[in-house]
Amino acid sequence: MNLFKKVLRFSTVFITFYLAVSLADIDDDTVTFYVVPGLNLPVFNATHDEDLSSRGCNPSGKFSIIVHGWLESFNTEWVQDLISNLTEYRGGCIIVMDYSNYSVNLNYFLLTPHFANLSDMLLRFMVKMEDEGFDFGKGFMFGFSFGAQLAITTATKFGTKRFKEIDAGPGFEHLPMSDASLAAENVQCIHTSNTYGTMKRNCTQNWNMGYCGWSQVGAMPFPKGSHGLCPIFYNVAFQHTFLAWENVYNCPSKRAAGTYPEEFKMGYMEGRKSKVAGDLFSPTSVGWPFNRISGRQENDDTFIHIQEAEKMELSLLHDASNYIQKLEIKSSELSSN
Repeated sequence: MNLFKKVLRFSTVFITFYLAVSLADIDDDTVTFYVVPGLNLPVFNATHDEDLSSRGCNPSGKFSIIVHGWLESFNTEWVQDLISNLTEYRGGCIIVMDYSNYSVNLNYFLLTPHFANLSDMLLRFMVKMEDEGFDFGKGFMFGFSFGAQLAITTATKFGTKRFKEIDAGPGFEHLPMSDASLAAENVQCIHTSNTYGTMKRNCTQNWNMGYCGWSQVGAMPFPKGSHGLCPIFYNVAFQHTFLAWENVYNCPSKRAAGTYPEEFKMGYMEGRKSKVAGDLFSPTSVGWPFNRISGRQENDDTFIHIQEAEKMELSLLHDASNYIQKLEIKSSELSSN
């Protein structure tokens, strides 16, 4: 955690300089809202002046919004998988906010200054949908990492608990995310990392996956790591079960869920969310489909894999720290010229 704070501190000078010399308003043409109106209907790019109903979306029906994260786009594998799952299991119009002109950049700290403008753009799209007659009481939204912060913050600005449901995998803590519990009638957060994720647990349900929601034994190489498994777990949960278990790793918790229905599970498919609030725990496994069916297993190298995942993530943060130090030096040189 100290290293993470160091990275953020090193970034401050550069971000200030970047904002001062090069940050401009986001142009509408640089962000795309892809719309999947329904099964076997063509995907189209929506504009702020176009009625979605004219292209096959039903304002009186269900709809979903997907907001991807850093280094991602409409074409990212988990986004396409989620479109397929929502089409099959939920139905209705699906909208994907693609801001890859800003997100596909190895330097995360060049994306963060655009947060407010991207949120405003998403908010304008929501207002346009409401003006067209879409009922946000039937609305669902999923956001991951930077996109989770965008989804939750924008939904809160749109109005307290206007959305029916929001599921999210929140990213870095330093973004100005609103109180997640106010963003929808139910906000389900899936936590898989304490390095690229967040330590905050302020959603209706907070799923602490794997080891306390801090790391996963199945952590993949950069850029996925433990954090990147969040949307993978979420998609897997449409067909496989990630059950709530007792707190087998004795994870710290200020609001553990007191009780929950039998076989209560993480994901979109759980229909009893209104009966549960607080922190939930679900151990995970090394390989596909990553779920566990027997809780804690001491004899399967769990903690060895966790340590390896944490070392990998710390190594990546160290590399990021060195990179931002170089940017800080460069910005100082430019400022003195």
